[in-house]
Amino acid sequence: MRCGSAPPRASPGIRATRGIRATGGPAPAELVAAACPGGAAAAGFADRAAIPQAHLEAVDCVASRDIARGFADGTYGPAQAVRRDQMASFIVRTLQAAGVSLPAPRAQRFVDVAAGSTHDTAIHQLAAAGIVAGGPGGLSADFYGPDQPIRRDQMASFLVRAAGYATGSELTTDQSAGFSDVPAGNVHAANIDTAAAPGLAQGRGDGTYGPAAPDPGGVWPARPGRCVRLIATFAYCDVSGAGATVNRCSGGVGQCSQPRPGR
Repeated sequence: MRCGSAPPRASPGIRATRGIRATGGPAPAELVAAACPGGAAAAGFADRAAIPQAHLEAVDCVASRDIARGFADGTYGPAQAVRRDQMASFIVRTLQAAGVSLPAPRAQRFVDVAAGSTHDTAIHQLAAAGIVAGGPGGLSADFYGPDQPIRRDQMASFLVRAAGYATGSELTTDQSAGFSDVPAGNVHAANIDTAAAPGLAQGRGDGTYGPAAPDPGGVWPARPGRCVRLIATFAYCDVSGAGATVNRCSGGVGQCSQPRPGR
């Protein structure tokens, strides 16, 4: 697949495995290193002291790659809840940081997303790519729910579809994550298992996932870890920039022992 082209939907699927499973919330050091080789300068957010230490490296990484930009007043807002419209922009910037091109937005699809609004283009780019869909919380399919907090089960589907788009293959797994609170009838259940396999999503210490909870817990601090893991997945699969060939990892996403050169 070429990064500048639409991914081939007929490609064989990538089997997600537990090769670089992350635990405990923060992105592990090897994933930060894969996403931001050589490290990143300290982000100059005015409220940097309020960012939990466990997430500082991930925050610096995503800030250095222009994924997280903060607010107009220079703050990062680590305790701010993240909405579905904001998450669309984070995912678009993450894909772009990995050298993945997205299709141009098509005609206005969601009636509750104002044309020309801050996240309008990102939402409709992801919709055109098949990464996001409408209808959350019982709304009809032509509603995106931009002001709704992003739920953990929705986040799993966003991440799995984004990774699948970038690699040109549907991600799958035959491993059950075993979360006690994710019923088979949850429309995101398969994507939760798939996201958990390479560490794109994690459960809680009590064996639950919290599918209906905002991701994670309604606050931003762990969000950089999600973006870092997504970029690292591409780095381990050698997405080396615009126009570059995407080489799949032997054995599945997260299986390579070292990041590929060029990331």
